[in-house]
Amino acid sequence: MTQDFQQSRTTEVWRRLGGMFGADAVERKFGAKPPAEWYAMLSRLKDFEIDRGLRRLAYSGKSYVPSLPEFTKLCRMVSDDSVDEGPQRFTALPSNEAKFDAADIIGNLRFLHYVTTRLSQESRAWGAAKTEEQAECTRIAVAYKNAWAQDMREDSTIDPNTGEMLLPAGEYQHKTFAQAMERAEEAIVNHRRELAA
Repeated sequence: MTQDFQQSRTTEVWRRLGGMFGADAVERKFGAKPPAEWYAMLSRLKDFEIDRGLRRLAYSGKSYVPSLPEFTKLCRMVSDDSVDEGPQRFTALPSNEAKFDAADIIGNLRFLHYVTTRLSQESRAWGAAKTEEQAECTRIAVAYKNAWAQDMREDSTIDPNTGEMLLPAGEYQHKTFAQAMERAEEAIVNHRRELAA
């Protein structure tokens, strides 16, 4: 982040604090220009964190200009019911919301572990990040994960007392999931060869 950009960003925060509490109140507390500590601390924050801090401050009901630590806390705090962030827009879930059973949930957890381990070993194993090639390779792997979940569903039994789905034993799950991912990797290699040809 360039020094000019950082200075203009800090000046904008200063202007907005003046808009909320009055420029005189900000100047009395800190001076006409932001102190060096504000420049230094705000340079460590991301734009969305600063926006969050200003929004929380506007809804906080505070009648005084916050100190730097108070403002930084409002910017960085991730979740706290005591902080009012004002009206929030939430997207309603579709009425045909997806239902996940135990096979889907375990498959998704295993897949998450597999992907993070696999791509940390070789980041471009499925193509460069955010490319159509990587998206297609991911779709292939997800299809194999979904097929594994369906196999688990078909191999499951139902507890007669609770009606709960009982999946095969963990060792069997582990072995068959590894086999599914081996087949997925083969399909991905073939797909990438076709693209390169």
